[in-house]
Amino acid sequence: MWQWVEWAWINCLEKRNKQLKAEGRKELSRYHAAACSSRLGEFKGWTVPEQIELMSCLIEVFQRHPLVIISYTLDLRDLIAEFPEAKHSPCGLAHVLLLTHIMKYIAEKILTDPLGI
Repeated sequence: MWQWVEWAWINCLEKRNKQLKAEGRKELSRYHAAACSSRLGEFKGWTVPEQIELMSCLIEVFQRHPLVIISYTLDLRDLIAEFPEAKHSPCGLAHVLLLTHIMKYIAEKILTDPLGI
């Protein structure tokens, strides 16, 4: 699925770059949200309607290709309270624990997928 998202995203940028090139303006090397919203860097000189046009195209990518976002957090103080031996290097253990939870979640989703994928 990610390949389709990436192609659609690149297509938006290429379409916009074609317009910029035809106007003799600087083309985009990539999309950068902060630069776009403040019209700095490669977005210097852009108008608000131009920003909206590009953002509409990029938002449509996610509307056509819905994604699932999974996020876990772990307070390292809590981790150290439970595993005092990890005090000097808690990040390694945190990564292992979080990866385990993410993989378990993905496995459960795959096994319960009605399409059997």
